[in-house]
Amino acid sequence: MKDKETDWVDMRVPDGTDWLEYMLNVHSPDPQELGVMDHLALGVPSVKAGYETVIRRGLKPNEKPEIGRDGKWQLSLYDPNYTRVELMEPTPVEKPCCSPMLQ
Repeated sequence: MKDKETDWVDMRVPDGTDWLEYMLNVHSPDPQELGVMDHLALGVPSVKAGYETVIRRGLKPNEKPEIGRDGKWQLSLYDPNYTRVELMEPTPVEKPCCSPMLQ
């Protein structure tokens, strides 16, 4: 996304480690884009361990873990209807592009 625009809003659930991310600036999305953009993110202690688990269980993700613009490790998984579930570590490993997650 772009540094000078607000492209998404992260909201962490109360008293938990999971997030909802609302992607902004997406107009008239097709079903695939809608599933990719509006998604839930599960806070996990290790994205690498989650990736290894889904591989071991027979899933072949289209993507590998990566560090997002928020500086956190993440892994995007999709169901057949393009619904995205993101595994995300709670602590950035690189400087975030944007606002830090408040505790």
